[in-house]
Amino acid sequence: MGKPQTERHVRRILCSLRSSPDGNHRFGKQVMAHMRPENFGAVMRVLMLLSEHFADVEAEFRRCIVAFSEKWTDELTRMPLVERWRASRASLLALSGELPPKLLGVERRIQHLAERELDRRGLHPELQLVH
Repeated sequence: MGKPQTERHVRRILCSLRSSPDGNHRFGKQVMAHMRPENFGAVMRVLMLLSEHFADVEAEFRRCIVAFSEKWTDELTRMPLVERWRASRASLLALSGELPPKLLGVERRIQHLAERELDRRGLHPELQLVH
């Protein structure tokens, strides 16, 4: 599935999610209801996006990373660099619960370099927060 089609599927899945008044949204199950071979990448991206915010989604994301590790790895290799970094980071976080200190150090270094470059270009400080 090409990137534009995957992005359309991601938006469709996100728009289909329904919250519950009691706070038990079960977003993980709602997202997994969309799992089909042809939109695996879209489902994994939605799980990735929501995994840091909802425990049930994180559990589904972790389960899918393990169950479909080769397919997820293939998907990661086709992503652009920044998207691959975010997906790899989210995957590590879902699998281990915390990021290794070395990775956090690399992230801080990259953020510092990006902020310096934005300063050098004279961009407004609010634009420096890219997350």
